[in-house]
Amino acid sequence: LRKLITSGYPCVELKSGSADEHLGKQGKEGATFVTAVAQTTDFPGTRGNVMQGQKRFLASVPDSLYDAVSGVDKLVICDCDDPQENQGEVVGNVLRAWQLYRQDFAEYQRAFNGKVQIFNFKRSTDFELWDLERQYPSDMCYGVQRAGWTRNEKGLALFLGQFFEAYGQCTLRSPKLKLNFSRFGGILIGVYNAAVKNKFSWFLRTSDFERTRVQYEFEFECEATTWNYVRMPFNAFKAVRTDGVPLPDDVVPGEIELRREDVVQMGVVFRTNGEERIYEGDRMNYFSLAIDFVKAFRAQKEPQVVYVGRADQTTPAMPKQASDGESESEQTRGPWNGLYTPPKTSAEAVLRSGVAFTMLRVKGLNEHPGGKFPVVLHQAPLERPHLTFDTENVGSISRGDVAALLVSAMSEPNCVNAEIMAGEPDGSETGAVITSTLQEDVKGYLKQLQPNK
Repeated sequence: LRKLITSGYPCVELKSGSADEHLGKQGKEGATFVTAVAQTTDFPGTRGNVMQGQKRFLASVPDSLYDAVSGVDKLVICDCDDPQENQGEVVGNVLRAWQLYRQDFAEYQRAFNGKVQIFNFKRSTDFELWDLERQYPSDMCYGVQRAGWTRNEKGLALFLGQFFEAYGQCTLRSPKLKLNFSRFGGILIGVYNAAVKNKFSWFLRTSDFERTRVQYEFEFECEATTWNYVRMPFNAFKAVRTDGVPLPDDVVPGEIELRREDVVQMGVVFRTNGEERIYEGDRMNYFSLAIDFVKAFRAQKEPQVVYVGRADQTTPAMPKQASDGESESEQTRGPWNGLYTPPKTSAEAVLRSGVAFTMLRVKGLNEHPGGKFPVVLHQAPLERPHLTFDTENVGSISRGDVAALLVSAMSEPNCVNAEIMAGEPDGSETGAVITSTLQEDVKGYLKQLQPNK
């Protein structure tokens, strides 16, 4: 906070309070630092209240929280200390209030929305536009299988099926479209995996697909019986053959790149890849994926949220096993469809929000003076889902060095949607090494990051 203030940023420090406490902003006239106390949990619209039967409109937030984020241009979230049990829900509520304020400030103009909804499968019209690939056998659908695109008892759109042999592929696709994503950074989907842990591939096709039989895929893994919010930057989509076979070695990497202004179709693929996995009974390679929405998030010139957190706290935990007398559906029950899963960590809440972010992950803080020890930076590979990257060559880092990285990242375009592991070198010094954050241009090192937008 001191680094932000001395760098010339007017700041609002948000503290959580209850409805019984004195809420509101407190600060001296003309000061660049204000403390705001706001109610961040236990209000109508949050998960806890809705599960108790108060089914109210989820877009409502307390006036104290709305006022606290009013006028705020960027959010800085520091989560390096021991996390609270409901930290993910608190950060999610703050982000929701901030996005509501930005929507009001823009007077609901669609051009200013951070995300644009492409498909909402709660609507029957959107659901009916999608269908399974019916050309069998072909490079889009092969292997003895039984699959469907239907709705379950809760009204969720469900892509499910099973295979009767080790090799197979099942494809769910949208209609032919004409989408120009030149001003967008990627796609965000909300899915619920109602089967075992499985891998899926989201694909995009361009106008030359019928000639090349090449599509662009992003592979993601879904944990069992939980919601997964998958953020897919366009830079992370890789060209593959429609049947999932990698392109020949003579194809130069990067030679075939996604033309985001020329997307004509999208969908999701499930492949068995020779594995024989028995689910229940005789159901081999069974999959069941509920799809809630498909959104595109806009490309931003600078990060909107800068998150700093411990690397060992950002990986979402597996849902707990149902206790005696408690069914699986009861412990995942929620506001809209009976299957809501709240964000477990602050990092997961940031990813779900769809805003442009910089994620700085550290392996603990030490008491070294800032700028006295070298700092090594590792950028997570673009093709990997967020929060899955780790390295052994990074140790703890001083608070002063974290502050220098945070302030420099706030206005650096190459930090948009970037995930960075930072710390003092521990072993081999691979990656970009900053000798001193006080004597060297930190922003110059951040400019070397590979853009992810």
